[in-house]
Amino acid sequence: MFTRTKICSALLVAFGGGLSATVLAQDAGTGESVQRVEVTGSSIKRITSESALPVQVITSEDIKKSGVTSVAELIQNLPAMQGFTSASQSINGLSSGSTTASIHDIGEQYTLVLLNGRRMAPLNTGTTVNLSTLPLAAIERVEVLTDGASALYGADAVAGVVNFILRKDVTEGDIQLSGTKPQRAGGGQYNLSITKGFGDLDKQGFNVLFAASFDKQQKLDASQRTFSRGGYSAFDFAGNHYITALDSGNTIGANVSISAPGPTYPGTPSDIVGDAADFNPYLAKNGHCANGQLQSGTTCRFNYPATVEDIAESTRASLFASGRLKLNDKASLFTELAYSHFYTDPRYAPPAQPLQVTQALFDKDIAPYIEAATGFAPGDVIPPSDPNGNGPQMGLRLFDAGGRQDRYQTDTIHAVVGADATFGNWDTTAYYTHSQNKFYDKAMSGYMDKTFLYDRIADGSFDPLMSAAGEAVQVLAPGVLHSTMDQSKSAIDVASVRGSTTFGHLEGGEIGLGLGAEFMRQAFSDSPSAIAMGRNPQQPDFTDAIVGGIGGVMPFDSTRKSYGVYGELDLPVTKAFDFTGSARYDNIAAVHNALGFNDQKEPIGSVTQGKSQAATTFKITARLQPTKEFLLRGSLGTGFKAPTLEQISGPLASGGSTGTENCPFPESDPLSNSCHGVPFEYNSASKGNPSTGADGLKPERSIQWTTGFRIEPSTAFSFGADLWDVRIRDQVGTIPEDAAFADGETYRDLFAVLPDPISGSPTLTFLQVPKNLGTAHYQGVDLDAEGRTATPFGRLTTRAHMTYMLQADYQFTPGGDKFNSMDKIGADSKVTFRWIANLSMSLESGAFTHTLNASFKPGYLDKPGYVVYRNADGTPGADLSATDPLPTRRVGNYNVFDWQTAWAATKELTLTGGIRNIFDRNPPFTAQDEAPTGNARGFDGRYTDPIGRAFYLAASYKF
Repeated sequence: MFTRTKICSALLVAFGGGLSATVLAQDAGTGESVQRVEVTGSSIKRITSESALPVQVITSEDIKKSGVTSVAELIQNLPAMQGFTSASQSINGLSSGSTTASIHDIGEQYTLVLLNGRRMAPLNTGTTVNLSTLPLAAIERVEVLTDGASALYGADAVAGVVNFILRKDVTEGDIQLSGTKPQRAGGGQYNLSITKGFGDLDKQGFNVLFAASFDKQQKLDASQRTFSRGGYSAFDFAGNHYITALDSGNTIGANVSISAPGPTYPGTPSDIVGDAADFNPYLAKNGHCANGQLQSGTTCRFNYPATVEDIAESTRASLFASGRLKLNDKASLFTELAYSHFYTDPRYAPPAQPLQVTQALFDKDIAPYIEAATGFAPGDVIPPSDPNGNGPQMGLRLFDAGGRQDRYQTDTIHAVVGADATFGNWDTTAYYTHSQNKFYDKAMSGYMDKTFLYDRIADGSFDPLMSAAGEAVQVLAPGVLHSTMDQSKSAIDVASVRGSTTFGHLEGGEIGLGLGAEFMRQAFSDSPSAIAMGRNPQQPDFTDAIVGGIGGVMPFDSTRKSYGVYGELDLPVTKAFDFTGSARYDNIAAVHNALGFNDQKEPIGSVTQGKSQAATTFKITARLQPTKEFLLRGSLGTGFKAPTLEQISGPLASGGSTGTENCPFPESDPLSNSCHGVPFEYNSASKGNPSTGADGLKPERSIQWTTGFRIEPSTAFSFGADLWDVRIRDQVGTIPEDAAFADGETYRDLFAVLPDPISGSPTLTFLQVPKNLGTAHYQGVDLDAEGRTATPFGRLTTRAHMTYMLQADYQFTPGGDKFNSMDKIGADSKVTFRWIANLSMSLESGAFTHTLNASFKPGYLDKPGYVVYRNADGTPGADLSATDPLPTRRVGNYNVFDWQTAWAATKELTLTGGIRNIFDRNPPFTAQDEAPTGNARGFDGRYTDPIGRAFYLAASYKF
């Protein structure tokens, strides 16, 4: 009987052979073929199975014991994961329903996600994969490589690789059903899956596997949890009584902004606008704000966080099929087909929209009250007829149009065909992959047709300044949009061939050699609807727009081709020391944009944009095992990442509004004339950097290394530690909103006065433009330990994982200041946790397995939000417009414990019950007002779970 050599097995793991297919090898010295063997990992850290690279393996049994119900939840709970996009960020459409993986807080764009060792279509124009489209039930195991793998997997695998391996080569059937019921209302989950295989590969020469799953996540309204019920949260800090003022100046019964003519009105821009004032006509007329909104001086404030969701409703239906046909002892064919239909229906606050005041509204609702409220006489202010749009504007909350709700739908198809064959002493695999995501953004409620709204204002059937909530529902209903506002398609086609062999001998065994090449074509197209584009040179007579949504977007259709060749050499120098070197050359072409536009949105036709990129990356690893109980290992490698298609060819597009920000300019700056006197939600927009010259985007470069050890003094205990370091230069990204508004002088080129996509009025707009930002440096230690012992009650297995961050620095400009977000909400509006840890204790006792899981996340410094002192009755003790930043405080730690008991009732049937968040720990309070968190306030859903204590039951039946 023959077994595969360790060298050949190591090469197969490195090249994905053990992840997608098994291949033939020959025993040294005999030339005889060995039986097909699949190279797999182990969740038990053992010296004999450890490689030179740190790989964490999560098996199907680990998944069941964790109690999670989605792929995103499984991956994002790992201590090594930070900086990803969470499901909660779908609230306010920040992630369009997507969830991602990010190793070591380096960024989701640097973490390569694979399915059976092969690439999947990204959710956008880069390489980031949407975890929401993957079915948890079909996964056999997950392998997480927490070290850069650019030399083998592709130039973009700087932070590491997450590889999902689906079930295959099985003949049994399996039905799984589970349900989760929170103790409090909202947020329930349900899952159903069935898997069945046919055919014995060795006996019948074929195997076919089918798997189907259905997953449902119910919504959780912000009003269903005390910690997220609104923007006014009472709390005590440093002996003072505060209340947050995380609300909006876009109100029911709109606030109005008026301005007096400046010294040069109506001439030069610098001093056209003089003194300004804000007031609420409804308040001025009635003595109170409409519908219980809080008064703030002469204006009203709308509590928008009370109207949103903490978790959006979502549904996923998935199908997976795989097949393998054995042609002979040296060749086989394989295929895979995965389909996923995923959609989520997040609800946001009712539309908040700045609109110009008409002359009729001015005469009816403003002129009678303006002098008493502001001191300006009606004739003292710039009139509504001002051609430059400097007349009165309203901040309207279209409550009667309903809460804005989108349906973000993603249909995924992933197809693979390939062959494994042995030619002489070479084991080879060739395959072709086509993977695509079709994304649709459908308006469900809340968004309005601008023309319809303006007509209702003009004919007097809707008065935006004096109408209270509930009075105009029937009037506005015909103008609420129910249509597809945007659709896009992201696709990749990959052709790959690789092979491995052994030759020669060293003291430790045979020398291993692996070679490979791949070609990839990436394509992305975006087709917004006419109303989403609005008026532009392509449709100059179009006057309609979306009220409450993003307008002014433009289509684009871009493609890029790339190829890579790579090789690996494994040298078993001695039986105790193994050395491996690998190198890869990548060539990435410039972007071809079939629908080019300039910054004035004028079509320029088919055009090549950006620059071609090419680089050679390398990686060397070493593994020293002087004794059976002790292992040393290390690696050194480089990385290379090209800008994404959108970073290069994305057209100018509106991005909605910013968070609540202060004016970034001094009064001496002409741009300050477009500011508001109070914190305000300004417009934002984005565009790519298509330059092919010196100011074009450069590729990012990285260098990363790891060094670590493992000890296993006995089979009852093992411990490991890996120190890792990643340095990236010429990072491509956009300046965060908070950083730009905090330093308007440095980032003045990122601000412009552009027409509002809805009203057409000149409006201060923050531009998100990709730049080479500078350097980033991340460093930390991954720790893990495992103990196994027999007790009078059964076998107890204890596992602990921890990531401790030592450094996480980044720059916004080359050679500029370095920032970090360690233990605080930093300049990038994110938190880098100093450490995150998980603990699992599992007791196997007869037919029962009891598991206690615990996760630990420390507190951090809060970002100052807008607060005022509160009165004894809990109401604000000052005008909300007179808010002050909160002094630095710490957000509390977040420790959660889960329990599960599984009962193997029969050989076929297993029943499982559990409690998540046993102690019903609420997310810790935060006073921040950060746009990246979405609309929810009072807690940060990026780092915590708002569901609370929940009970779940599951059943698995094999047939």
